[in-house]
Amino acid sequence: MPNMSLYTFTRNAAQDAGPFFQSSINHGSGSWAFVTMFNLPESHSALVWERPDLEAVLDLSATANSPLALAQIDTLLTSPASRSGPIRSSYIVWGNVPSVVRDPDPGLHQDSDLLLTLNIDFHVSTPWYCSDANGTLKFYIFPFLDDVGNLMAHVDGASFHFDGGGPFCSGDIQSAIQAGLSGAVASLQNLLDTALPIFAAGRTFNMLYILPGHGDFGFTQDNADNNASLAAVANG
Repeated sequence: MPNMSLYTFTRNAAQDAGPFFQSSINHGSGSWAFVTMFNLPESHSALVWERPDLEAVLDLSATANSPLALAQIDTLLTSPASRSGPIRSSYIVWGNVPSVVRDPDPGLHQDSDLLLTLNIDFHVSTPWYCSDANGTLKFYIFPFLDDVGNLMAHVDGASFHFDGGGPFCSGDIQSAIQAGLSGAVASLQNLLDTALPIFAAGRTFNMLYILPGHGDFGFTQDNADNNASLAAVANG
C-alpha cells in the first residue's frame, strides 16, 4: 500500500537538511490521502513525498554504525587519530559542496543535485606541549542507477575540519589527514561496492531518492544533519 509522507523543516529548504517533523499515512492505490500536523515549532519549508509499495530503504546511519561497517570505517583513521561518537549521515546539494571537492570537476553534477554525506567525528591525541584536536571527516557520495537499474554510488571526494592542535601540532595534523584522504576515499568506495549489491539482493530499480531521517513511517521528529536514508523503488 502506498504511503504519503509529509516532512516540515525549520530551515528554508528541505535540501538544507536540519531538524524536521514527519507524519505519514498509508492509502489505497489511486485514492486520496490527507496528512496533517499541528502545533509544530516554526517551520520554513515542507516536502511531501509519495512512497510506492516497492520502495526499499537503506537507513544509512544504522548501516554505517553496524559492527561490520564500523570495523571497516575505523581503519580510515589511524593513531593518534580515532573516531569519536557514531557515524552521522546527511545530504547536501552539489552547489554547496566545499570547493576542495568541487573544483577538480565543477560540472560533474548539477548544482541542485543531492549527494549523501557520511560524517565521522574524530579526536587526535597530541604530545603534552600541544592541545588535543577534535574535528569531522566528511565524505560526499553520489548515488545513482545505471542503465539497467543497478544501484550504484560514487565517492566524489572528502573534506575535513578540526579545532585544536596548537600551538605547534596543527600543521602536522593537517598534513597527516590530507595525506590519507585519497586512501580513505578508495576504502569507502570499496565498502560501498560490496554493500550495495547486498542491499539490492538481486533487484533492479527504476527510481532513486534520498529521505531525511531513518526512512520510517508514522509521526517522528529527527535531524537530517545526523540521519538520512537512501530509498529505491524496485522493478516489479
